[in-house]
Amino acid sequence: MQSSTVDSQENSVVTGFIRKIISFSIPSWVGFVTNILSTIVVTRYFLPDSFGLISTFNAASTLVMSLVCLGFDSGFIRYFHETPDGFDRNRLFLFSVSIPLLILSVIGGLMIAISSGNISMLIIGVDNHFIMGLLFVSTAELIIVRFYTIYYRMQGNAFLYGVITILMQLALKGALVYAALVQPNYEFAIFSSVVATTVMTVAVFIIFGRKLLPSVKAFSMTEVNLLKPFIYYSLHTWPIPIVLYANIFLTQIIIRTKLGADAVGIFTSVNIFIGIISVIQAGFVTFWSGFMFENYKLQSVKIIRMHDYVSLALIIVMGLFVLFRDPIFYLIGKSYQTSKPFFALLLLYPLLLTLSETTAYGISIAKKSKLMFILTVISFLLNIGISWLLIPFFGITGACIGSAFSSVVFFALQSFFGQKYYRSISNAGKSIFAVCSLVLLALGNLFFNSSPWFAFGFNIIVLSFSIYIYRSEILEIRSALINSTLKTS
Repeated sequence: MQSSTVDSQENSVVTGFIRKIISFSIPSWVGFVTNILSTIVVTRYFLPDSFGLISTFNAASTLVMSLVCLGFDSGFIRYFHETPDGFDRNRLFLFSVSIPLLILSVIGGLMIAISSGNISMLIIGVDNHFIMGLLFVSTAELIIVRFYTIYYRMQGNAFLYGVITILMQLALKGALVYAALVQPNYEFAIFSSVVATTVMTVAVFIIFGRKLLPSVKAFSMTEVNLLKPFIYYSLHTWPIPIVLYANIFLTQIIIRTKLGADAVGIFTSVNIFIGIISVIQAGFVTFWSGFMFENYKLQSVKIIRMHDYVSLALIIVMGLFVLFRDPIFYLIGKSYQTSKPFFALLLLYPLLLTLSETTAYGISIAKKSKLMFILTVISFLLNIGISWLLIPFFGITGACIGSAFSSVVFFALQSFFGQKYYRSISNAGKSIFAVCSLVLLALGNLFFNSSPWFAFGFNIIVLSFSIYIYRSEILEIRSALINSTLKTS
C-alpha cells in the first residue's frame, strides 16, 4: 500500500512537471509556427546576403543589450524570491530596467553623434546612420521586454509571460514577412521589424507594464546602498552574457569577412531548426530556473530525475531532426539548401545548453560567477579560434565544427564544476552516453550526407541504444502519462 502511494506521488510529480513545462512552452509553440510560416516566405524572397545582414543586426542588438544591462537581468532572477532589504519585487524591477535604459540612451546618443558610420561598417559592412539609430531603438525594446518576461516567469505567471512573448514574436515575424512581400531588402526589413516591435512594446507597457511599477519611483542613496549585494552579484555575472552574445556576433562577422554576407545568410538559416528546439528549451528553462532557485534545498531527488528525462528527450529530438532532415528542409528556399550537411552540428549548442540546465546550476547556487565567466571565455576562444582557422579550408562547415567542439567543451566544464557545488547527476556514465549520442548523430549527418541509407541505419542504431539505456525513464514517463489520462477521464 505504501509503495503504491509513493508511486502515485512520483507519477503526480512527473505529470506536474510536464504540465508546467507545457504551459511555459505555449509561447514557443506559437513562435515555432510563426517562425516556420515566416521562414517559408522570407527564405524564398530574401537573398542569402540580405538575410545574413538582418541576422547580424539582430545579433548586434542582443549584444548591445547584454552590454548595457550590467548583469541586472541575472541579478533580478537571482533575487526575485529573496529581494534585498527595503525592496519589494516591483521596486527591484524598476531599478533593474531603468539603469540599462539610461546607459543605453547615453551611449546611443554619443555613438550616433560621433562614429555611427564606423559602427555600421563593423556590423553590416555598410555606412548607414539610419540603421544605427534603429539598432539602439531595437536594443531598448529588448531590454524592456526581457525584464517584463523575467518578472512573469519568475512569478510563475505562464499566461502573461505567454501573451507578451507571443505578441512580440508575431510583431517581429509579421514585419519580416511584410518586408519580404513588399520590398525584400535588409534596410526595409530591419525598419519594419523595429517599428512593429516598438508598437507592440508600447502596447505591452500600457496594458501590463504599469501594474509592475511601484508608487514611489525615485531612489535615495540609502536605498541604493541596500542594493549592494544585488549589484555585486549582477556585475559578477555581467561578462557572461556579453561573451555568449559576442560569440554569436563575432562568428557571423568572421564568416562575412572571409566568405561574404550570403554565407552568413546560409549559416543563420539553420535558426529555423534551432527555433524548433526552442519550443522545448524555452518552456523548460523558463519553468526550471524559477523552480531550481526556489526548491534546490528540498527537491534534490526530483531534480536528479529531471536530468535523465531531459537527456532522453534531447537525444530523441536530435534523432528526429537527422532522420527527417530532407522533408524538413523543404521549409526553406533553394538558396539555403546547402546547409543540410552541417545543420545538425549547429543544433549541438542549443541542445547541450538545455541539458546544462540540469547539470550546472550548482555554479549559480554557489554564486561562483567568476568561474562561470572563465568557462564562458574558454568556450568563446575555442569557437572563434577554431572557426577562424577552419573557415578558409572548410567554408561554413569550419564555423560549424568550431561551434560544435566549443559547445561540448563548455557543457563538460559547466557540468563538472556544477556537480561540485550541487549534485544533480546520479549516473555520470549515463550522462556521458547522452552527450556522445548527440555528437554521433550530428557527425553521422555530416559524414553520411550523400548516403541516405547508411545515415538512416546509423541513426537507428544510436537511437536504439539510447532507448535501451533509458528504458526505465521511458517506463516512468509512460506510467505517469497513463495515470494522468485515467484521472482526467
